[in-house]
Amino acid sequence: MNSDVWQPILGLLSIFWWPLALIVMYLLKRWLPPSQDRSATIRGLGYVVIFWVGRTIGTLMGGLSSTTEGAGGGMQELGILLLTLPIALLWVFFAFRKIEGATWRGLGWNVSHVKREVGWGILLGLGLFLLLEFNLVFTQLPLFDATAVSIFALFLMSFGVASWQEENLYRGFLQPKLETQIGDRGAIVTQAVLFSVAHIGYWSFTTLMVFLLNLLLVGVMGVILGYYRQRYTSVIAPFLAHGLVDFLPVFW
Repeated sequence: MNSDVWQPILGLLSIFWWPLALIVMYLLKRWLPPSQDRSATIRGLGYVVIFWVGRTIGTLMGGLSSTTEGAGGGMQELGILLLTLPIALLWVFFAFRKIEGATWRGLGWNVSHVKREVGWGILLGLGLFLLLEFNLVFTQLPLFDATAVSIFALFLMSFGVASWQEENLYRGFLQPKLETQIGDRGAIVTQAVLFSVAHIGYWSFTTLMVFLLNLLLVGVMGVILGYYRQRYTSVIAPFLAHGLVDFLPVFW
C-alpha cells in the first residue's frame, strides 16, 4: 500500500467518518421509535458497527504512519492523540447524550461509591493486565525506558480514547439495551463477544492458536467488566481497569 497516497485519504476518513455516522444514527432514531427497547437495541448494534469501521480506519492510518520515513516516536503519538482524543470525547457525548438522550448515570457513571469503584478498578486492571499480558510480564523485566511524552500520550490514549469509547459503548449503552431483549447473562456474553471481535486487527493471523487465545482472553475481559457493570450498575471501575490494561505495557 502506497502510504503517500493512502495516508491523507485515511486521515480525511478518520475525521469525517464519525460526524457522518452520527447523522445516520440520528436519522435512524427518527425511523426507529425511540421508546421501543428493540429499536434501542438495534441502534446500539449500529453504534458498534460505526465504532468497528472507525477503529479499522484508525488502525490502518496508524500502520501507515509507523512506516513513514522520519516518524518521530513520542511526538508522532502525541500528534495522533491530538486528532483522536477530541473525536472520542465528542463522539460519546453526541451519540449517547444528545442523540440517544441517555444520562451519565444511565450510562453507568455512578459516583455513589467512589472508593469501591477506584479500588475495584485498580484490582481488576492489574488482574486483567496479568491475564492478557502474561507472556510479557512473566518473560521480561520492566524497562521503564519510555519517554515522558510517550507515557503521557499513551495514558491519554488508553483512558481518554480506548477505555472511554469502549466502556461507554459496550458496557454503558449497549449492555443494558441487550438485557431487555436477551436477559442479563445473554447481554454480558454478547457484548463481550462484540468487544473481542473489535480487537481482531491487533493480532497476527500467522499463528492460529495464539490468535484464538487472544480473542478468548479479550472476551473474558469483556465478560468480567460486563458482570461488574450489571452487578453494580457502574462503568467507573471497568473504565479504570480497561485503561490500566492498555496503559501498563508502556513500562515494558
